[in-house]
Formats: sequence, structure tokens, C-alpha cells
Amino acid sequence: MRLVAICVAWIAGISTMGDQNWQFLTRYAMPVLLAIVFYLLFLMALKYHATRAASAQSQSHFNRAGHHPLWRRRMWSYCRKIMLQSRYLADMLLVFILALCYAAHALEQRLAQRFLGVAEQSQLVYIEQIDQVNAQLGLIQQVAVVLLPNQPAQKWLLRFKAQGQPALQLGQYYRVSGEVREAHGYAVAGVFDLERWFLQQNIMAQMRVKQIQAIQHTADRHRVLQHQQQLSIWQPWLLAIEQQRLDFRSYIAAQHYAQAGLVLGLLTGDQSLLSSDTETLFKNLGLSHLLAISGPHVLLAAMLCCWLLRKIIEYFVPRIYLRYARPSLMWLPFLACVVLYCAFVGFEIPALRTLLTTVLCSSLFLLQQNLARLKVLLLSASSLLILDPFSILATSFWLSYVSCFILLGLYQTMLQHPYVIFNLWWRIYHLSVLFIRGQLKIYIALIPLLLFIFQQVSILALFANVIAIPILGSVVLPLLILAALSYLISQTVAAFFFDLSHQILQLALRLLQRLNTLYSDPLLWFAMTPLQMLLLSITVLIIFLPRGIVPRAWSLVTALALCFAQRGDQQIFQLTVLDVGQGQAIFLRHADSQFWIDMGGPVVYAGQAQQSVSNTSAASSTAVAERILLPFMMQQGSKSVERVIMSHLDQDHMIGWQGMAAQLDIKKVMANQYDPVFKGVDFDYCHAGQHWQYGDLSVRVLSPAVEQLAQVAQHKNELSCVLYIQYTGVKPYQNFLLMGDAGWQTEYQLLQHYPDLKVDVLVLGHHGSRQSSAYDFLAHYKPKMLIASAGFANRYGHPHAQVEARAKALGIAMWSSIEQGSIEFAVNASRPHHMTLQARRMRYRWLQRER
Repeated sequence: MRLVAICVAWIAGISTMGDQNWQFLTRYAMPVLLAIVFYLLFLMALKYHATRAASAQSQSHFNRAGHHPLWRRRMWSYCRKIMLQSRYLADMLLVFILALCYAAHALEQRLAQRFLGVAEQSQLVYIEQIDQVNAQLGLIQQVAVVLLPNQPAQKWLLRFKAQGQPALQLGQYYRVSGEVREAHGYAVAGVFDLERWFLQQNIMAQMRVKQIQAIQHTADRHRVLQHQQQLSIWQPWLLAIEQQRLDFRSYIAAQHYAQAGLVLGLLTGDQSLLSSDTETLFKNLGLSHLLAISGPHVLLAAMLCCWLLRKIIEYFVPRIYLRYARPSLMWLPFLACVVLYCAFVGFEIPALRTLLTTVLCSSLFLLQQNLARLKVLLLSASSLLILDPFSILATSFWLSYVSCFILLGLYQTMLQHPYVIFNLWWRIYHLSVLFIRGQLKIYIALIPLLLFIFQQVSILALFANVIAIPILGSVVLPLLILAALSYLISQTVAAFFFDLSHQILQLALRLLQRLNTLYSDPLLWFAMTPLQMLLLSITVLIIFLPRGIVPRAWSLVTALALCFAQRGDQQIFQLTVLDVGQGQAIFLRHADSQFWIDMGGPVVYAGQAQQSVSNTSAASSTAVAERILLPFMMQQGSKSVERVIMSHLDQDHMIGWQGMAAQLDIKKVMANQYDPVFKGVDFDYCHAGQHWQYGDLSVRVLSPAVEQLAQVAQHKNELSCVLYIQYTGVKPYQNFLLMGDAGWQTEYQLLQHYPDLKVDVLVLGHHGSRQSSAYDFLAHYKPKMLIASAGFANRYGHPHAQVEARAKALGIAMWSSIEQGSIEFAVNASRPHHMTLQARRMRYRWLQRER
């Protein structure tokens, strides 16, 4: 029990990595650690004293009749027992603090190495792993080791077009030139964290490559020689394995299989040949985990190799079993096969989990020790986090170990309820029932985790896994492994196994495609607040805990609480300027009513002028909605929108409309002009004079005037819908002015018509361009804060340096979505007269910038 507690404390401590809510503990870590150490020493002394007292009861003054009252002796005995039992808590706290400090130290070391900003550079790179090809976009992504002058080597992500550039060969050195950028994603709650992924992968920068050259200069050759001397002795072996992966890709691509990408992905985890249709199918059916190399892949490959080795031994030297037991003879080849296959798939986290678990089990076997399976699993996770604490940031870490935990519980249930095998059919029936039950348990257990990470679950995942896992895992994958082993000996034999596996794979895909047609969109978005997510997790945990720990009936109580749970923080007002890149999207909530002001996002124009949203492809709109807007909306716990107000119809302000309208219940939409994409939703024009009151919340339209609506087509930016939002009775912010893309002309009109307007927060017009936010406009209204919604390193230079200079001259604080990420103003029921201000980039350490 103590080992379990220590492992859980270590995992919990590492999981605080980068979370600023735990930052205070790192400041006081040393005093806390000293206090815990002294407390443990005190407990050890107390235990020593208790042992001596028990061995010398006749001499102990505590046991002399009449020396102390009975109640005092009993009280001392109870206190001593409590203190001795508290050592578990002290151990856990000590390990938790150590893990927290270890994670914080590792994080700071890695963050100190990353590249910040944008710059044109030419660097010397070394290629040690294969690239990833995106056939649809014609792009190649290559992780390369960059040999920086007078600095340790780093990993950068190179991006370049598949055509027009020479192929990068494994084990070779090149000089690449291009634009180097820091990793900069969308700092929005619920959205994929690109910077976290770069950090976990130990990639320090990304480069858009413009030119690739062979090594020519003498100085470069000198640095190459220095780097070669620093390479590990294992580097030639690792390069040989990577080359073999590349050979498999070339061979499978040359066979012109219809599902070549799936064949390659199942075998090596390389998704370069995978078609977008197959990827979408697996995503819709909840089968994406099959494309990642996991424990079953590794174990199956090792078992097949050991089976072949055993047959060879039985045929040539069977007498060896008289000297050595079969397990003693096979554990080392089995472990070697696991290591080789993990290297073959690039040491992904699920494969590493299997490797560490295998090493632990092998060590216990050699030491002739027995350890509970749960302890082995926790030791494996703890060991992985010691070797690489950044694994805690990977989604695969949590999905992998939670799945193993459920399978472990299922295995223990099998041991507790053994069955009698009457015949083969009975055994097949029993194993089938057990398999379906296991898939159901895994599906239910992973729902909270999937909702927390992705905010969506496939309703067909259970049925798809029941079909796919037996076929792909038990038939196709063994054939592919046999094909890979045969490839090393005879390509003719390998072709037979590859062809056979491909035929079976096509049959399986037909079944899955038929299953996918049952629903037009099997991926369901779930709107759940953090409190509801917590209650759902507790409910599932109670269901899967071993019997006797917590009564299963308590799951009904938590499930009932889940049905009636409201927002945990009870926010009565929220205004969030989302970080959507070079665009604008603002979310507004009051009580149970949700509003959107713009639904923009990143748009690539490729040198063309901005177009109306009716010319935007549905795929682009869906991508922006699913990647940014919908995940954020789902975390707000509602799929209903009272009103959407589009400032104007440029793509960067409403590209996400179609994707959002398909998933949300939108009651009304307003804009300064009509577009056919609004068909099916109640539409109205926005113009000055409109006003809505929702309790303490007031929303007014200040511009354009009714008579100006006819000119919107020619001046849609200047005639943007300008909104004035008030939330009375709070401090320090209660008046918000949202300018859309309006500029100086509209600002002058506002000064003429609304000279007494009180403004606390001004969302800058046109993302902070030079032709907006005039000095006189800012000086007149004197807002406390300016907010610019703009994209990192955008080509327009927003927010403009002149606007920043005006704000600085007037002493006005200026925030931007580039530096602060999403910016949220909120009022909680616990403090109804105080409005809090939070920036998403202040939430996690890796999102912060120190320029």
C-alpha cells in the first residue's frame, strides 16, 4: 500500500508541471521539505521509543501501576498510533513536493532553450529520423538536429514543399535557410495546445525552409566532425532502424495498395501514406488509437519472434530445455525484441510503457519476486516520468495507462471468477463475451478523459472497436509482422503476407464504412463544465473501483448530482476575447444566456483580397469551428446561443459561422449586411439605436446608422457594427466598447454622437491598425485598457507600433491576444461586485513569453 501511495504522489506531483496555480509551492518547497524530513525523523524516533518500551514493559514507567492515570496512558497510546499512521501522508507529501520541484526544474531548463520570435536564418542540420509527408498539401515535415554555434544541439521542425527541394537523406548534414519561428498556437481553453506539444516533443523551433544546400564550407565540415565525435555509439543502429522504416514506406508505396497508408500505419506508426478519408473514418469511429503503436503491437511482435526462436530451438537443439527452463531461456530474447520494436516505432509513449513494464517484470522474474500487477503498472508510469517528466504532457500517456488500468481490473475479475471449459465453442463464446465486456468497460472509463481532452466522443466507437480490434489486432497485425520479418529474408514471401493482410484489411474497412453510414456525424460534441466533468469522473471511478472500497450505490448519488450540476464557479457574467489568430471572436455570457460577437479565426488569403463568407468553403469554416470555437464553447457547458452579432462579413470575423451553426442551437443572427449562409436562422440588420437589457447587462449598437446600411457593401469595415456593453454594479471594469473593423471616421462620429460615453475596456478597431484608435479618440474616452485581437507575426503588423505608442503616451494599459492569449473578464456569484481579469497565457508556464 505504501508503494502505491508513493507512486501516486509522484505522478500527481509531476502532473503539476507548468501549472501556475502550484507555483507558490515551488517558492516554499525547501522549508516544507525540511519540515517533512524532521517530522519523519520524529516518527522514526517515536517508533524506536515504542519498540524499546514494548521490550522492557516491566521497567517502563508508563506501565507502573498508579504512576499515571489510565486515561492519560490511553490518550498517549492513541496519539502515538495516529502519528505512526500519519507517516503515509508524510511520505506522500514529501514525494509530491520532490516531484513538483523535479518537474519545475526540468521545465525551466527546457524553456530556456526554446527559440522566441521570428527571424531569417541559415543553420547546419543533421537528419537522424525519417520525415512525415502530407500528400494532400504537398508538404514535408522533418524533425532535424540543428547544430547551433556555441550552443548545444537542438531539435527543430522543418517544413518545406515536397517538390522543388532535394530529399533529405538519413545520417547526412545540410545547410538550410528560411524563416525560423517560435511555436505559437491558440491560447484558448479547451483547444489543442501547440506549444505544449512542441515542449513535450523537445522541439525548440520551427522553420519554413526556402533553400537546402549540401555542406560546402570548411567551417561547416569542422562542425560536422565535432558533432560526429559527440554521437552515441548506438547512433548507427538507430539510423539503420530508421532506414528500415523508410524502406518499408517505399516498398509499400510501390505496391499501389488502395490502403497503403493504413498498412504502413499499422506496422510502423508512420502515417505519411494515410489518406484523409481513412483518417476521418478512423476518427469518426473512435479507432485512431489503432494507428498509434501501442502495447499490443509491441508484445505481439515480440511473441511472434520468440515463437519462431522456440521452434528453431526445438528443431535443432531441443536438449537445451533439459538444462534451462523455457521461461529462463526466453526472457532475454523477448526483452530484446521489445526493445528493438520500440526503437523501430520511434519510442512512442505507449511503446515505452510496454518496454518499462516488460523490464520491471523481467527484473522481478530474475529476482524471484512477486509484485501485484497494479504496483507494476504504477511503477512503470513513475519510472517513465523519472526518465522523461514531459511525458505527463502527452495525451497518449493518460489514455494508455487508464486503458491498462481497466484491462488490469478485467483480468483480476477473470481470476476471481474462473470458468470451466466444456468445449471449444463454449470457450469461444466465453472469450467473446469477455472481450465485448472489456471493450464496454474501456469505452465507459475513457469517456471522462476523452471529453476532458477532446470535448467529443464517437457514439459508434464501442461497435467499431468490437469489429476492428479482433480483425486488425488478431489477424491483420500478425500478418503484417510476419511480412516485415519475411521482408528481411525474401521479398517474395513478404509480398504474399502483405497482399493477404491488405485483402483482409479492405474487407474490414468495408464493414467500418457501412457502420459509419449509420450516422451522418457520429462524433458528438458534449458541453460540460469543469464541475460536471469532475462529477462524471468520480461516478466512473466509483463504478470501476474494486469491490469493498466504496459502495457502488454512491455512483447513483454522483450521477444524480451530475444531472443537476451547474457551473462550479457560478459565473454571472463573462466576456472573453478569444485568441483566434488574425481575426476576432468574442464570447459573452450573462446568467444562462450566451452570445457571440464575431466568429472569426485564422484565414490564409494567399495574396488575394478578403472575400465574403459565402465564398468560404464549408471545410475551412468547419476546421476553424472544430479547432478553436467549438472546443471553447463546449467548456462553457452549453450548446445554445441567444444571439450572434457579426460586426461585418469579412472572413477573419465570421469564417467559423457555418461550422458553429451546424453544431449549435443559434436563435438569432445580426450583421450589417445579409449573406446566404444565414439561411435557416432568424436574421436582422444591426444599426444604431438597438438596445437589449438582460438584468444588469446592457447591450447597445452605436454604429452604423440605419441610413448607412445601403453603403455597407462599399465600406463594410468602416460601417462595422460597433457595440457598447455595460455590466453595472461592479469594479473595476463595467463598460466595454467593441469597434469591429471600424477606423478613424467611425471614431469621429462616436465622439460627435456619444461624447459622454464611459469606456473602461476598448477592443481596438481593425485589430489595432494604424488607421484606427486615433490619439484624440483615446484621449477623450480614456479607457483603462486596450485589447488588440491579432495574430502572431501577422503580415499587417497588427497591432501597429503607432497605436502602441499612443497608448503608452496616454498611460493606458494595452493587451493583445498575441502576448496574453484569450482575455477573460468575469464576475462570480461569490464576489458579485468585483470583475476579475484573466489571461490564458498566465495559466501555464510554457505559454508565457519573456522577450
